Amino acid sequence: MEWLVYNRKSSAPDFKSLTYFEDQGQYLIDIKESDTHRYYRYLDENMVDASTAIEIPIFTKPAVTRKIKVGGGYQKNDRLSEQFDYKVIYNGGGDLIIDNNDIDSYFDLNEFGFYTDSSGLVTIDKYYEEPRNPANNTIGYSEVISGFVMSDYAVSPVLRFAGGLRIENAVIFTDVKKYDELGYEANDPRRQFPGEIFTVNPGSIKELSFLPSLSVIYKIDESEKSPITARLNYSRTVARPGIRELSDAVVFDYEVQDFIFGNSNLKTVSIDNYDARLEYYFNNGDNFSISPFFKNFTNHIELVNTNQGFTWQNVDKSTVRGIEIEGRKKISKNFDFLGNVTLVKSQTEFVLCRLEVQDGVKNYIPIDTTERTMFGQAPFVVNGIINYTADSIGLSIALSYNIQGKKLVFTSTDGTPDIFEMPRHNLDLKISKKLSKHFNVSLKVQNILDESTRRSYIYDNDDTLDYDRYTYGTTYTLGFSYKL
Repeated sequence: MEWLVYNRKSSAPDFKSLTYFEDQGQYLIDIKESDTHRYYRYLDENMVDASTAIEIPIFTKPAVTRKIKVGGGYQKNDRLSEQFDYKVIYNGGGDLIIDNNDIDSYFDLNEFGFYTDSSGLVTIDKYYEEPRNPANNTIGYSEVISGFVMSDYAVSPVLRFAGGLRIENAVIFTDVKKYDELGYEANDPRRQFPGEIFTVNPGSIKELSFLPSLSVIYKIDESEKSPITARLNYSRTVARPGIRELSDAVVFDYEVQDFIFGNSNLKTVSIDNYDARLEYYFNNGDNFSISPFFKNFTNHIELVNTNQGFTWQNVDKSTVRGIEIEGRKKISKNFDFLGNVTLVKSQTEFVLCRLEVQDGVKNYIPIDTTERTMFGQAPFVVNGIINYTADSIGLSIALSYNIQGKKLVFTSTDGTPDIFEMPRHNLDLKISKKLSKHFNVSLKVQNILDESTRRSYIYDNDDTLDYDRYTYGTTYTLGFSYKL
């Protein structure tokens, strides 16, 4: 039995949003029109993840295995999210010049406070105002209790069936902390804070899911050193909305660079997975496999850009089909290469909607239906790893490469082009060295090339215009371990 209990905290302690313009090489702020904020966000999650399984053999003899496996699991996540929005309020009017074009100096604490003007009047030039919106403090939890029974049944040395049933009972809930404590029902007018565009309702999902799976495995060649195996697989899986996706609360998202709110009416995604796989193993340890696949999505969740900001929306039906090719090639005694290539064609019918709010209630009004690629799905993925292993001196080196095709990241519903994340090359290095029987040292260098993450509008004629561009930097991790 495995039982994990852990706490995760994260914070974005100071994100500045400043509207300014440039005039003859000088940065200026229009005091009357400026929308200047400092955002602070804190997230606290307490999680439990427990699982257990028992395997019961029911018949065994050489090359023929028959067994049953039963087990269960429990997952719980309690979440508290707090955000603070400090808006800069100005006295007076006109344009404010930023000294030496230094944006950070504008937020210096010395710029805020009392001062005495030429007439002796004590006043405040600019100050922070925090609206104390209850929706900036949200709670949520998710709980999944699961159980499964599976069977691995060999009809003969060359033919096996494997499959079973998994049952999951899920409860997800999120709400504004204050509104939940006060017991406000959904659509209660008191759930709409002054200045908000709609009522912030609780999000809730309670459901029981039955998830079957079945595999047929046939050995075309029974050779012990170079077998050839064919597999046919089917499974049903689900993807439930996250706590954030269910929360109606409106927050300014640092990554999206816009306001974002959840959808308390989201449904769970249901996925039917089909694939076939042919595996070939060579005498020298090399291997090769090819696997066509098909996935049928119901209620796929997509992030869409509405006239009121970004939110999540279900799509009735989406499909993904493709082929994966992977293998391993031993180059020499110490070097080997592993790689895979996945080619994908995805399609979804997306209903364009206009968001209208009446008496605080959100209403999605259908405008048009369009067919396009699926949200978040790249048309190709390429991975490659070159390994160097020298067991005699306890040294291993791995250089890995990855690239993905452009993928849809923000869907537009207001007529502007959709936004795609463009391909970028990624290279990582890991070196591990045994210092003794018990000690080991390792070095990881991630994102060596540090290419920009680029998200762009793509027009009908394939012209692009950057939505944003940023880099993560290269990460170096030095590790030491001791093994008993």
